[in-house]
Amino acid sequence: MEAIQDIILGIDLGTTSVKICLLNEENRKVIYSTTAETNADVPSDNENGSEQSVQLILQAVQKAMLDIPDLYKSKVKAIGVCGQMHGCLLWQSDSCWEITKGNYESIQVTNCTPLYTWQDGRCDTHFLQSLPSSQSTVKIATGFGCATLFWLLKNRPQLIGQFDRASTIQDFLVCILCHTNKVVMSGQNATSWGYFDPIRNCWETEVLEPASFPIALLPEVSDAGEKAGYLQQAMWGLKAGIPVSVASGDMQCSIYSALKDNTDAVMNISTSAQLAFVASHAFIQDNLTVIPASIQIQPFFQKSFISVAAALNGGNALAAFVDMLASWMKDLAVVDIPNKEELFDRILRLASSVESVPSLKIEPILLGERHDPKRRGCVSHITPHNLQLSNVANGLLYGIIHNLNDMMPGEFLRKAGIRRIVGSGRLLASHAFIRDIVESQFHLPVTIGATGDAATGAALAVMLTRR
Repeated sequence: MEAIQDIILGIDLGTTSVKICLLNEENRKVIYSTTAETNADVPSDNENGSEQSVQLILQAVQKAMLDIPDLYKSKVKAIGVCGQMHGCLLWQSDSCWEITKGNYESIQVTNCTPLYTWQDGRCDTHFLQSLPSSQSTVKIATGFGCATLFWLLKNRPQLIGQFDRASTIQDFLVCILCHTNKVVMSGQNATSWGYFDPIRNCWETEVLEPASFPIALLPEVSDAGEKAGYLQQAMWGLKAGIPVSVASGDMQCSIYSALKDNTDAVMNISTSAQLAFVASHAFIQDNLTVIPASIQIQPFFQKSFISVAAALNGGNALAAFVDMLASWMKDLAVVDIPNKEELFDRILRLASSVESVPSLKIEPILLGERHDPKRRGCVSHITPHNLQLSNVANGLLYGIIHNLNDMMPGEFLRKAGIRRIVGSGRLLASHAFIRDIVESQFHLPVTIGATGDAATGAALAVMLTRR
């Protein structure tokens, strides 16, 4: 085994799981990774809401941390953190968490709300239209932190008045690790909340104050990957005093870990789907007023920007299809129904067997899109001969890719100087036929990059500031 001197720890608080990776700082290679499912979804106080238990998310962090082999823990020199963007929670600064000791350190939280996630749909079109106009490069949408806070201000004023801090879940973890009540948020996460201008790098307080928005809840903003503080006590085998980064966005970290060259665009299909590339300042200045609403300009690292098509519909559309099939089989009294993972694999195998472009047209837009929230999916061009499960599965994948192409067309990529698409994530890495679909729709070559893993990106982002 090679001698390893310095290790960077990356933590990603995702929508469904917590991922941890250890990076050898010398050669930038991942030497260990582990995942812990959060199972954190809880009933919402709104029929369109999406909420998660903060306690269960932190328990998943603890589980993943305890899985790290002891021989690595003493060599951790810095901690990078990222997580699911847009969401927010409220908490009370003087009495929110306690770190208890037994066989290991355990974080217990009180006096905080659930995490209102990026999938929260309580802010309908009518409500969003009632909000003040923003000049940000990212249009306000349901699930965005500031939109959720506006909704709570109007509909749950007693609730919002109980707390004096607001943050993303990843910012909250950084505060706990550093044992500080001061929330410092990266421009990446601030932009994901809405009402933050990434070009000027500031909150749009001039817009928010006249609307009686609780300005005091807005965190201070710093650069992603910069030092937020230090691990204040020894935890889970880690020594006190390790630098902890300002939390990044999981999307930016996924892109950064997969990016090979600035003439590449990175495509990731996980719960949702993203297509992004590093946008030069000249490109932004020349195109800012004509960029379609489906494309966002967001902060990246080292004061650069990315142009992003962030689709709400991706792997979750496939997951919904799998759930539907399992439900149908149960209704039909099928014995020995395969588990969902096995069903998922079988569907992908069937989809790969279709050799021609499907005549069945599927638009798997289950959640709308942020630039078109009322849009919903549909199936067309149905004939008696194209309803085989293989055709439906293949058409579903075509639809997911086609939606990304609608949002950020291949022509737009080529105009920006993009020469190829780098696929990241397990779905694109494991299935050549899906990469073929991407090539056929975007008319650009597709290659597979690194894992596109956000935890890895969080660790790499820390290394940018340690040079």
